[in-house]
Amino acid sequence: ARLRALLRVKQVLDAWRLRADTARDLGVEPPPSPAAAIAGARVLVVDQDEDECAALGAVLALDGLEVSCCADPSVAWQALLEGIHDVVLLSLSLEGGDALRLASRLRAEAITRDIPVLLVADTAQKGLVLRGFDLGANDHVLRPVDPNELRARVRNQIRRKRYQERLRADLDRSLELAVTDPLTGLRNRRYARRHLEGVLRHGAAAALLIDADHFKAVNDTHGHAAGDLVLRELAARMREHLRAADVVARWGGEEFMVVMSGANAEDARLVAERLRHAVAAEPVAVLGAALPVTVSIGIAVAGDGELGADQLLEAADAALYLAKRNGRNRVEVAGDG
Repeated sequence: ARLRALLRVKQVLDAWRLRADTARDLGVEPPPSPAAAIAGARVLVVDQDEDECAALGAVLALDGLEVSCCADPSVAWQALLEGIHDVVLLSLSLEGGDALRLASRLRAEAITRDIPVLLVADTAQKGLVLRGFDLGANDHVLRPVDPNELRARVRNQIRRKRYQERLRADLDRSLELAVTDPLTGLRNRRYARRHLEGVLRHGAAAALLIDADHFKAVNDTHGHAAGDLVLRELAARMREHLRAADVVARWGGEEFMVVMSGANAEDARLVAERLRHAVAAEPVAVLGAALPVTVSIGIAVAGDGELGADQLLEAADAALYLAKRNGRNRVEVAGDG
């Protein structure tokens, strides 16, 4: 059981180092490693022996840990659901086998699954300790509890949990970077395309292709830094005027795409006009200058199963070209004649 616990710790550390090396190879500076200090970590002791609970708390306080005690497993469960504890010390002397039931319940729920559980047991309770390990306990100490052993085991569990949390956060960050345009913070082309394909598999959708008018002149006259500021401002205005269910992405260069699930042509036109007006209503403040900016928008709509993503995007692009040809700062819908 101890070997399994050590192997789990090693696997977490190895995975963390591998992710950090991969991020570095890709030119992404990984976040710093978790701090070695554990002061401020929160420990919940579930024990009906008040004297033992106080003694364990006094030992852990030497490392700056915040320790709270609870004699009732049901109350302890509610406290653990708050997600603020880093370690649980669980006495196997709780009445009626409540300790193992609580250990099992901790591993069954997603919100508590990763909280380390350290069992406190009598020598005669080694059978219960092994059952506890089978239920997902991470470590144990035997009475009489050696203070230094307890501190060392709790320290190891806190550090393991922090590495595990950092791994998850790093994975979330990597996934976010993979689908996000770094300049505007919008979804990128890859995400928007996959999202459109998914929407079309389940029903109707509208695709809006939006292009900033005369954007090359902004870059040529004011520089690429000014152009980047304009793109960020356009992204912010579009995000502000769309439904939460709509996905807006940077499609490439000065072009954006909006995917509206379940929208018909009239809905899409109303949204497009709202976006066009939001952009044109106020100039964009750039490096001390107020630049008037407008957009042209092409719309294509597909009913359930009518068009694939490629066909819909081709139609939207043709409508966008028509909006440009007809004077810019306007909305055109594919198929309007």
